[in-house]
Amino acid sequence: MSGQGDMSGIELLLREAGIRVDVVESVSCGGGCIADVRRLRLADDRTFVVKISSRPDAASSHLESRAHEEAAGLAAIAASRTVPVPEVIGIGSTEGSVMLVLEDLGESNRPSNADWIEFGGRLAELHASSGEDLFGFGHDNHLGNTSQDNSPASDPAAWSSFLAQRRLGPMRRRLDDAGLLDSIDRDLLERLEGDLSSILPVDIRPGLLHGDLWSGNVHATVGRGIAVIDPAVFHGDPLFELGMMRLFGGFPRDCESAYFDRLVEIEGPDALDAAEARIELGRLHHLLNHWLLFGPGYGHDARRAASGLLSMVSRGGRIR
Repeated sequence: MSGQGDMSGIELLLREAGIRVDVVESVSCGGGCIADVRRLRLADDRTFVVKISSRPDAASSHLESRAHEEAAGLAAIAASRTVPVPEVIGIGSTEGSVMLVLEDLGESNRPSNADWIEFGGRLAELHASSGEDLFGFGHDNHLGNTSQDNSPASDPAAWSSFLAQRRLGPMRRRLDDAGLLDSIDRDLLERLEGDLSSILPVDIRPGLLHGDLWSGNVHATVGRGIAVIDPAVFHGDPLFELGMMRLFGGFPRDCESAYFDRLVEIEGPDALDAAEARIELGRLHHLLNHWLLFGPGYGHDARRAASGLLSMVSRGGRIR
């Protein structure tokens, strides 16, 4: 059962999620490469957004489904009381399908500059809220369609170890397995992984990251400011998040400035040590993922980013 326009199937999943009210309207919200996203209006006039996906054949070290992963990520962000997220209403499942039921945030508005400034400050507060000493997360999840290993690295308190062993290294191996790397690419990425400790400060503190923060995953609400959706959470370098924010644009300069100001206010000026390199590593990670998912059109930018980071080592210094 796919959920595509299947009202009886949707109502069955809603009942499994504890919602026993008839659906009177089901409207597609677009997307659909990972889940069928719909806005439902019920007979009692409540509305929800639901995401319907197929149940996986095997769970491995992931949660039961992508819906459970997303729900856990949203709950982690909500617990920080910083950046707004839609409330998780419930999860309904049948033998073949899983439905995540979310609060309907309404149609996204056009954010004002004040909204963006407020969001930048709240994002810094999210990144400063985790209280964790180790990088990673309690379970694995996905970045788009790419599985994401969140288990501790060999040195669980070192960002350079987690980045090499759980992010850049696995991306390189997947690209290689897919036949997308030549020997020069492979050597370039392997050298960068080996030199991360020369690029990064040793005292980076883990922050709770959204993990996939591009402009399509922000939602400007009425009354609550800018919310975030579709997380791929883990505890990582706070500035790693800005790499995805910069990759496709959409976040005004004032938003980033407000972020930096608030992060320094909370953590002190050392929070921005080697800032541009740390942000560029985040951008590279997402470029590699897009190269893997969407093909070699992203290869050129990924090579340039990796080469630029390696050039810092040859110059004997960090970008600050």
